[in-house]
Amino acid sequence: MGVRLGAALFTMLGVSLPVTNEVSLASIPLWLMMIAAAFVAVGNGIILQSPARVVFPTAVLAMVVYAVYDALATGEGADAWARGAAAFTAGIGTAILPRFVKAPSSAMAISSFLVLLPGTLLYQGIWGSSLSDGQALYYISAAFIAAMSLAAGLMVGQYVGVVAMNTFKVVRNRIFTPVFFSRASNHPLTRRGGKTSNATESDEPGEDPRE
Repeated sequence: MGVRLGAALFTMLGVSLPVTNEVSLASIPLWLMMIAAAFVAVGNGIILQSPARVVFPTAVLAMVVYAVYDALATGEGADAWARGAAAFTAGIGTAILPRFVKAPSSAMAISSFLVLLPGTLLYQGIWGSSLSDGQALYYISAAFIAAMSLAAGLMVGQYVGVVAMNTFKVVRNRIFTPVFFSRASNHPLTRRGGKTSNATESDEPGEDPRE
């Protein structure tokens, strides 16, 4: 609606502003897109008020993530495998880097592959819908597939990263939970030694704590 209203306004002012759903990033050089990915990560970090020790490693990770995507992308449709592999790289990175900069994984996760979100596909689908274009459903379904591949790649990457660190005794965490489903340290599923950190001597099995 915003694009439509803007085009109508410029038409009323006598300014020619052709709008099309044929949008492609394939002509942009890789080095420029990697810089753009870094700027997007830095900008999002500033919006989230993340400290510098988090923002700059995230920007470097975002450049690596886009390079992985570019190496596998075909430039057609959702590029699900390319986006999934790039998000997998982001997942591994956000499982390892936060340990060194002392930050939660959520501070890096989305910013590291924000530039890969299917905004172009959504734009093409919505614009095509306004024109009654038969390709609209194709673009919208491709955007959905792209988003799902990013989410799946990130979660699997984070899981693999944490399992690898546990295997090499880099961290002590025994149970991995995604950043959007984290539990407190005293949760029963994350407790160690059979008791939570705030357990008392009266909290034994079979005993009523009110007694």
